[in-house]
Amino acid sequence: MPLERDEREAPQAPSGAAQEGETTPENSRVKVRGRIGSNFDFRTSKDKGIPVARFSIAEHPDASDSDKTIWHNGVMFKDRAQALQKRVEAGELKTGMEVDVVGFVHHQEVARREGGTRMIEQIYAVSIKPVVKASQAPPEVPQSPQGQ
Repeated sequence: MPLERDEREAPQAPSGAAQEGETTPENSRVKVRGRIGSNFDFRTSKDKGIPVARFSIAEHPDASDSDKTIWHNGVMFKDRAQALQKRVEAGELKTGMEVDVVGFVHHQEVARREGGTRMIEQIYAVSIKPVVKASQAPPEVPQSPQGQ
């Protein structure tokens, strides 16, 4: 499933997002379906001590071409990062699991080891949920016919 962008105004957009009414790539709401591609990284920011969770998602937009993978960097902050850590520790989310991630696109300039900078794209995630396939859903309990 390719990256879906929703150009509507986003409630609780991450810091740095455009003001209400503006539409830029920075405040675009996105939904990505993919597999968790690495172990989650839980840290605390150096400057303000804010909990941060980082993870990667491997998206395969074309089911007929399994060699084409688009990697996305997901980030969660504060209470969401702490809640995500609890879910990971409980075994609810694991590497390789298919998930839906909803969030907002954010671009950040980072330093290169060899000098200079580069621009990276991150998804400031609001939600990460396991994908439940029809075969994984709990079976329906047949009801007995009435009157027999």
